[in-house]
Amino acid sequence: MDVGETQKKLSRWAEQDRTHRFYDLYHLLYQDDWIRTAQKHVRPNAGSRTAGCDGVTMRDFEKDLEGNLYRLRKTLTEERFEPQPVRRTYIQEVKAGGRIKLRPLGIPDICDRIVQEALRMVLEPIWEADFCRHSYGFRPNRSTKDAVAYI
Repeated sequence: MDVGETQKKLSRWAEQDRTHRFYDLYHLLYQDDWIRTAQKHVRPNAGSRTAGCDGVTMRDFEKDLEGNLYRLRKTLTEERFEPQPVRRTYIQEVKAGGRIKLRPLGIPDICDRIVQEALRMVLEPIWEADFCRHSYGFRPNRSTKDAVAYI
């Protein structure tokens, strides 16, 4: 089944019955089309050019894309997937008055980013049904500008 169709179905079930309990969503994570779609979503992100602790960038990952996706699906299917530690780096932020502050940034490896995206793709249509239509924080197609316009 198509990823978009599955997401619509999850959303519809969540909207029709707010008390509905979803079981066995994990199997969606390791479906071939789901993992491929997640990888395609992660690929254009500016951070995909940055390596995690394993030193692998998206360009490196795509050198053996089929093999890497197969291994990722296999570890998910066998329930052996373990997220890796993030690479910690610090970026400079210039604050008011010219004060410079270092902000910590965690950079996960490519496989972790793909699994995180696949998980977001599963959970977002379900959780969206629970949010008030006037809730704007960290939601798709909504921004602080939308919140200000509403107010």
